[in-house]
Amino acid sequence: MHKALYRKYRPQVFEDVIGQDYIVTVLKNQIESGRVGHAYLFTGTRGTGKTTCAKIFSKAVNCEHNQNGNPCLSCDVCKGVQNGSILDIVEIDAASNTGVDNIRDIIEESAFLPAVCKYRVYIIDEVHMLSTNAFNALLKIMEEPPAHVIFILATTEVHQVPVTIISRCQRFDFSRIDDELIVNQLLKVANLEGINLSNDAAEMIAALADGGLRDALSLFDQCASFDNNVDRNVVSKVSGQAEGSFINALADTIVNKNAAEALKLIKKAHSTSLSQSFIAAELITLMRNAMVCKAAGKGDKSLYKIGTDLERVSFYAEKLSLGEIINCIDVLSEALNSLSKSSFPDIVFEKCMIKLCTPSLSSDDGAILSRIEALEKRLISVPSSFSPFSDISKAEPKVEALKIEIPPQKIEETKKEIPQIKESNAQNGEFALWNRALEILSTTNAPLFGALRASKAYLENDVVYIDTNDFTFALLKGSENNRDTLKKAVAEASGKPYRIAQYKGNKSPQKPKSDAMAEILKRAERNGVDVNM
Repeated sequence: MHKALYRKYRPQVFEDVIGQDYIVTVLKNQIESGRVGHAYLFTGTRGTGKTTCAKIFSKAVNCEHNQNGNPCLSCDVCKGVQNGSILDIVEIDAASNTGVDNIRDIIEESAFLPAVCKYRVYIIDEVHMLSTNAFNALLKIMEEPPAHVIFILATTEVHQVPVTIISRCQRFDFSRIDDELIVNQLLKVANLEGINLSNDAAEMIAALADGGLRDALSLFDQCASFDNNVDRNVVSKVSGQAEGSFINALADTIVNKNAAEALKLIKKAHSTSLSQSFIAAELITLMRNAMVCKAAGKGDKSLYKIGTDLERVSFYAEKLSLGEIINCIDVLSEALNSLSKSSFPDIVFEKCMIKLCTPSLSSDDGAILSRIEALEKRLISVPSSFSPFSDISKAEPKVEALKIEIPPQKIEETKKEIPQIKESNAQNGEFALWNRALEILSTTNAPLFGALRASKAYLENDVVYIDTNDFTFALLKGSENNRDTLKKAVAEASGKPYRIAQYKGNKSPQKPKSDAMAEILKRAERNGVDVNM
C-alpha cells in the first residue's frame, strides 16, 4: 500500500522540522537541561508541525541515549514509540473523545507509574473540542500533576480553550511556514521520489497550501498520481483552481467595464466545472495584491506570496483606483459568503460580476468612493483653457439664419433696462498668488477648483475680487463649505486672510468697458441671427 508523502517524510528529529526554529530550540534546550515542564500548549494553523513536534518531544524526553535534545531513534524506547508498541505515550483525538469520562480515564491512568518510559506523555489533539465538564476535569489534574506525567495539548482554535487551561501550560505558537521553505521541501521530496516537479508548480502548490506543509505534500501527492510530470496545468486541474490566464481575463473585464465578456467567461468556467468559490477567492487575492501594490508599491516582495505575477498586479493597480479595488474586494467577499448558501450559485456570481463591471448599479460606499475618484480625475485633467461654465453657445451647432425685426425705440429701451456694470477699483492689479491658491484648492475642493481654474483675481486692500461668471460665483455664495475652503486656500497661499468678492469690472484693467448691448448683438451674429436695427 502506498504511504502518503506527508507521513513518509514526517520529521523524526527536531532538526527536520521546517519553519519553527524558535520552538525547536526551546524544546531541545529544555530536554537537554532537564527543565521539562508538566504541560505544553501547541497552537497554530493546520499542517505547521504541532503534532509532529509533540511526537518528537515524547520520544526525546524518554530516550535512553538523548543526543543534544534529539531522540536517538535507535533505542528500544524510540523504536517502541515509533511503531506504537509502547503504551506510555498516549495520543487522544479530542474531537471524538469530548466527554468528561474520557478525561477521568486519563486521571485514573496517570496515578500509575509508566511501564517502560520515564514519563507518561498524553498528547491531546484538537483539545478545543473538549466539553466544558471535560475541561474542568482536566484542569484538576493539570493543577496538581504527578511528577511522571506530561500533557501536550494541540489546537488550531486556541481562542476556544479556557484561559484557566492556557495559564497552566507553556504556550508555543506555530507560525505559517514560509512559501519558499515549502517550495524547497517539495523539490527535495520530488527528487527523492523521482517525480518531475517544475518550480512554477511548486510555487503554486505552496501558495495553495497557505503555510501548511502537510497540505502542500498532500496536494503534491495527488498531482503526482495524476501525472509524473507535475506542472502548473496539472496543479490547476487537480486542485480545481482556475488558471492564471482565466483569472486575468476575468479581471480585465472589470477594468474594461465589459459585463458581456464577463458573462461569457463565467459560462466557460461553468462548462469546465470550475468552482465559482475558487474563482471568487482567486479574484479577491488578485485585488488584494493590487491594493497592496497601490498602497506600498511592488518593491517589497515580502508583502506578496511567492509566485505572484507582480507585473500583472501593478497593471491592475495602475488601471483601477484604490476605491475601485476596495469595492471589488467588498463585492467579491459578499458573493463568496453567499455562494455556499445559495441554491443558484451561478446567478449569484453572474450578478457579482455585472455589479463590478457596472459601478453605477452599486450604492455601496466603495462604489460611491470609486465614482467620486473618477469624477475628481476628470475635473483635474480638464485643460486650463476650458471652463465648465464657459459660453455654451460656442459649442452649439449653428442654425439657419433668422431675421428678427427690432424697432429702434425697443433697442433704446433695452439699453436703459440693462444696468451698467460697475468696476471695482482694483488699484493694486492682479492677485499674483491666485494660481498658488488654486493649486491648494485642487487638493481640498476639486469640483470648485474645476470651476475656478480658468478665472483671474484682483487685489484691493483686504479684498480679493474674483473675475468669474455669475453662475460660478453663485456656487460660492450658496455654499459655506465652498467659501471656507477658498478663503483657506487664499490665506495659505498669501499668508494672511482676505475677504472674497466678485469682480464686476473688466477682465483686465487695460481693456475698455464692454458694452452690454454690443455683446448681445455679437452673440446673435455668432449664432447666425440677423438683427435689423
